[in-house]
Amino acid sequence: MSNSHEVVIHNRAHSIFTVKELVRPPSCRPVGTLKVDLDKRWCDCGEFQVLHYPCSHVIVACSFIHHDYMMYVFSKYTLQCIFDVYKEELPAIPLKSYWPEYNGIELCHNPAMRKDPKGRPQSTRIHTEMDQREKNTHPKRCGLCRNEGHSKNKCPYRIDAPNRN
Repeated sequence: MSNSHEVVIHNRAHSIFTVKELVRPPSCRPVGTLKVDLDKRWCDCGEFQVLHYPCSHVIVACSFIHHDYMMYVFSKYTLQCIFDVYKEELPAIPLKSYWPEYNGIELCHNPAMRKDPKGRPQSTRIHTEMDQREKNTHPKRCGLCRNEGHSKNKCPYRIDAPNRN
């Protein structure tokens, strides 16, 4: 980060920084100078607000004042939150014979609402050993003169051949 960014101006009391980019960012926007406000969790690039995760400008500003940038990571992205999701055990699903009898309405899908997949339909044919191709024992030949060693594009007998006398 230190090679590609530089903190130009900072207001330590309000945690406002001006970060200058020294290298073109991968997001295809031009090199520039961006304002970072750590108290408001704001960066001019917009990544900090959208992703709720520190962008490179915030990380440089934090390292400039020796702060841990992880305190600006949204709580949902922390390992503890991920562990909390999987903390509860899910009960095992019993066999269908043990399910209680259901007397509600029966739902059926409407096949007319199904979208046809785009492109060529997938083949349902089952291939066997008969479908495997043998290696070609005959060398490839030119489509025009039927000689070996070149293709139709490089044929010396072609009408518009460049090196023909």
